[in-house]
Amino acid sequence: MPKQIISIIVDDEIAARDSLENLVNKHFSYITVFAKHDNAKDALNTIMEKDIDIIFLDIDMPKNDGFWLADKIHKIRKNTCIIFITAFNKFAVDAIKHAPFDFLHKPVGQDMLIKSIDRYLENRDRYDLNKKLENLKEYLKQEKLKFNTNLGFAMIAPENIVYCEADRNYSNLYLSNGRKEMITSQLGLIEEKLAHKSFVRISRSILINLDYLESFQRKSKTVVLNTVMQNHELSVSLSGVRKLQNSLST
Repeated sequence: MPKQIISIIVDDEIAARDSLENLVNKHFSYITVFAKHDNAKDALNTIMEKDIDIIFLDIDMPKNDGFWLADKIHKIRKNTCIIFITAFNKFAVDAIKHAPFDFLHKPVGQDMLIKSIDRYLENRDRYDLNKKLENLKEYLKQEKLKFNTNLGFAMIAPENIVYCEADRNYSNLYLSNGRKEMITSQLGLIEEKLAHKSFVRISRSILINLDYLESFQRKSKTVVLNTVMQNHELSVSLSGVRKLQNSLST
């Protein structure tokens, strides 16, 4: 049997914390869940005071997310194993694979947890957290903005947004790769987030990226946005025409 392993669970959802603790207790008599935290700051205090072998770390948490805590751990130079927990967010998965970190998809199941711990036991003697975090930090330097979704959040580079469309209290982001991402924010908040970039509000419900603008038809009051994959023809309001003209003249 492996030597005793000390772990903590960091997740803002109480059900997720309790479920993971139950799985750990059920399948690993040599792993002790020393503490459970619902926020990154409290977890950081524990990590500074106690030698922790494994951190089960949720990525999407309010105020300070999992990547914030990972960066703090990097700065205090503790060689603690981080196993990220993510709710099927493509950017998060790409980031932790790139580093490469181990990760668990929510809801965490028995089989995936066992495999993850097996990988930890196999590699812990040569585990180098600081090297992994350096790689992660380089990956996260790419200019991407965080947008909340129903399933968690998405990290999207502004240059990949072709246009945004209001959908009641939500918004749809149409991306250059042909995907559509539903965001749990009103269009006005997204417009503020994209301020000082090449985005113009052409109507109450549409915000476009001028980098994809192919043409403007004054008579029909429409614009055409062009990507490699498709064209988008969108209506422009009277106030939108003025904003569009002002943006193109500067």
